[in-house]
Amino acid sequence: MEASVSAVADIQNYAVAFLMTIALETVVAWLLGYRRKLEIACVVAVNVFTHPAANFLVWLAAQQSRPFGLGEILLLEAVIVAVEWRLTCFALPRRSQTGLLFLSLAMNGVSYLAGFWIPWR
Repeated sequence: MEASVSAVADIQNYAVAFLMTIALETVVAWLLGYRRKLEIACVVAVNVFTHPAANFLVWLAAQQSRPFGLGEILLLEAVIVAVEWRLTCFALPRRSQTGLLFLSLAMNGVSYLAGFWIPWR
């Protein structure tokens, strides 16, 4: 019974983190002028791809009793920024690649910092 309660808490924590990431990164994109439906849909879509993948890697490491250290987290974040940047360049070819790189950095920076303020169980 205790394991299932823990699993439910893990799922709830992930759901909150995922929804907060989508919300925060969408707001950042909107504030930076990415307001068309396609642009907002792109922000959501790249997060649907990268967020579960990144969190699965962190979860796998934790299951091996080897949680990621700061260097590994920053490397993972850099990979996420690069992947999201390239995906947005593909999806939004009329937008500046430099602008999309800044967008990816800004979105992920804000959501990374927000993670420090959340009291995870």
